[in-house]
Amino acid sequence: MKQGRRPDNTRKEKGEPNKSRLSGSDPRRRERETSGSRPDTIQKKRSGSHKKSPAKSDGPILPPLLEDLISRYITEKTEKSYDDPVFLERLRQAIIAQKASYWRDKPGKSVKYGRGYDILSYLAYQVPVYFSQFRSLLQDLENQSVLPNDLVALDIGTGPGVVPLAIIDLWKDQKKGTLDMYSIERSAEHIEAFRYLTDGYAQEKPGINIHQVLQEDLTKISDLNLPDLPEKAGLITFQNVLAELEHLSIPARATIVNSYARLLSDDGFLIIVEPAELRHATSLRLLQKELIKSGLHVYAPCSYLWGSGCDPASCWTFREDSPIQPTSLMTLLAGEEEGYRFINTDRKYAYVILTKQQKTRCTYRVPRKTRMVRLSHLEKFAGRLISVAGVRMSGDIGNRGMHIFKFCDGTCKEPTYLVLSARNRRPGHAPLFASGYGDPLTITGVQVRRHQQHKAWNLVISQDSRIEPALSAREHRPGDPAQSDEVEQDDLSTSIPDTDKQERPSPSSKPVKDKKRRPADQDGRKVSRPFNSRREKQKRIRRG
Repeated sequence: MKQGRRPDNTRKEKGEPNKSRLSGSDPRRRERETSGSRPDTIQKKRSGSHKKSPAKSDGPILPPLLEDLISRYITEKTEKSYDDPVFLERLRQAIIAQKASYWRDKPGKSVKYGRGYDILSYLAYQVPVYFSQFRSLLQDLENQSVLPNDLVALDIGTGPGVVPLAIIDLWKDQKKGTLDMYSIERSAEHIEAFRYLTDGYAQEKPGINIHQVLQEDLTKISDLNLPDLPEKAGLITFQNVLAELEHLSIPARATIVNSYARLLSDDGFLIIVEPAELRHATSLRLLQKELIKSGLHVYAPCSYLWGSGCDPASCWTFREDSPIQPTSLMTLLAGEEEGYRFINTDRKYAYVILTKQQKTRCTYRVPRKTRMVRLSHLEKFAGRLISVAGVRMSGDIGNRGMHIFKFCDGTCKEPTYLVLSARNRRPGHAPLFASGYGDPLTITGVQVRRHQQHKAWNLVISQDSRIEPALSAREHRPGDPAQSDEVEQDDLSTSIPDTDKQERPSPSSKPVKDKKRRPADQDGRKVSRPFNSRREKQKRIRRG
């Protein structure tokens, strides 16, 4: 069931205010111009030696053992070495075909996998990135000390075992307990690769039990009490699977997820990962809303800082990690020209982590009485300076001259962005750049501006704006100013210094009119004012 998703950088979409670093050139147009239309030209370009290698990034690498297992599996399946030009060309054409199918005009039809090079191209091009993405999510949970030492996991639509391999890698590096891994997959070719890779990668670690893959269609399993499934699982995962079900409505997809969520333990996690591309990332947020209605709770990355839900109809947000280093097979496939078509290193993906309990990664909530403004009320403060609290929901999607971050507090009606000109950047803005995806911030002194063309709001950060990490009571560090819930309610903009505030009468006292005092001499005795005929005449007129 696992299909080829996110093959290229995130595509630009019309209507988004940040167009500089979302994707580079348009992958759909690029693929239309090059894929399948001129095979003779491609063949001519590919003939010859492969001397030039793409520059490697400083990001994480695929574990050497796993890369070796993938290489050996491909070699055994094709009975050809990597430097065979016929093998490399067939693999390139399979990758081009999958990418062209992904960027099709008519969504709803899945990328189909047949035999042979369809599976091999998936292993060579997509598995390294997918493995690294899920490994990062697992590491976050491990750093938060919420993963048990003994885990029962269930991966839906496992493909060649990307998620199980990432879980095995975590257990090999940091865990001392046991791991029971269950999986569901309908493709026999993928199951064959699953057995080869997971058995080879887990053999060095005792306590890891890889159960036989249940070969079924995930949408057609009606009896979840099958003996091949666990009674309860502490981790249930859907990685790049639900995006293939575009022919189903959001409520129908939610029904499928809920049927497996019944197997989730009370303290377990359900993780859904989708491509960062617009239509899939926004569909995930709509699915998330449906799952919340069914009783699940969001653990990450979304945070509802005001204690209320949001309307994610136009919510496009995704996580961007540092690119991985290309594998040796990617480098061979890249050759001398058009290497971008066969180097897949970008880690951009949308995800949600759900639980049955009301626990969240971000424990900060806006104090009950505060000067903070809800992002759903920005239309009342257009052009004014305000204070806000929210969560950073993107990387820096601006350019050299302008830093732009997606910002949300859980109440947004329209997309909201933090905008900071590079020339106005100051050391006081450091918490914005030091924060990660899903981290809460409080910002004082941002100007509200409307971006009418894109129907979005910009919160413009100035040199005087103050940015701080938002800390809950349990996260309060000694030496930091305490966060009080007794801050005065004020819908105006930024806080006013105490020296400039006027003294306010108590609620029980009656307002007293100011009386004009008569002048006094040096001894304090009152003196009469000089006679004024005009003033006396006006008094007589008023008295009638």
